[in-house]
This record gives sequence, C-alpha cells and structure tokens, in this order.
Amino acid sequence: MTNDMKKISGNTFLYKKAYPAIFIIAAAGIVYIGLKDMNVSPFVIVGAMVLNAIVFFTLYRQFFLPMVDTVYDCGDSLLVKNSGQDVRVPLSDVVNLSFQHSVIVLDVRTDTPFGKKIKFAAPNQHIVSTEHPVIVELLPRIDQARGSK
Repeated sequence: MTNDMKKISGNTFLYKKAYPAIFIIAAAGIVYIGLKDMNVSPFVIVGAMVLNAIVFFTLYRQFFLPMVDTVYDCGDSLLVKNSGQDVRVPLSDVVNLSFQHSVIVLDVRTDTPFGKKIKFAAPNQHIVSTEHPVIVELLPRIDQARGSK
C-alpha cells in the first residue's frame, strides 16, 4: 500500500463474522430454553428457529453478504478489495454514492466482479445526519472526474 492510498471503509468483522455467530448462539438459546421448559411444544421451538433463520438469512444476504472487505481512495480511483480480489474503479465510472444504515453504496457504470453496486462498511463514526464524511469528501471529486471525461 502506497502513501497516496487512504482507507475509506470500516471494519466488516462485525457484519461478516459476529452477526452469524450471534445468530447461532440465539438459535442454540431458543433450543435450550425450549427443552428446559417442557411446557413448550417442540413444534413451537422448531417454528421459532425456522422463523429466526428466515429473518436472519434474508437480512444477512441483503445487507451484509455483498459487502466488500476494504476500499481505498487512490486519488483518481478507488481500490476495492474482497476475498483476495482487487478491482480499481475510476471515479469517472461512479454513477452514484449513497449512505444507508452504516453502509456506503457505490453504483458504478461498468460491471465489476463485485457487481454494479459495491457496498462497504462506513468507517466507525457516530453520524446522525444522512451524509457521511466519506461521501461529502468524494462527491465533488466524482463530479469533477465525470465532467473531465
């Protein structure tokens, strides 16, 4: 990593590793509580586990699974890294940049190995507004890059 690269993504450990572990512990807790209290029907236990699994995996697949590991700002482009794969996205290819629930979504013009929507965790900053500092800093540069193309 050179000096002109600045990491603009947050840590994905919580989203990709901790949440699945929390789900497994919650499912085990449901089974334990259900078996401990014999007044509960096994069908209720299984039903609660199935409902828990459906909700978790739907949310996980939609919000957390497509997140890339890291994103670096390289000046005129963004370097996106995920599972050992690197893709350089020129700022001029960025169509839109948005902030949704601690996730920054980057819409790109051309398809990448990560798709046309690249999602990454926002750096941990307690943001109350709808605009994250990363977006505020990148948007003018993206507009300038698109204008010079």
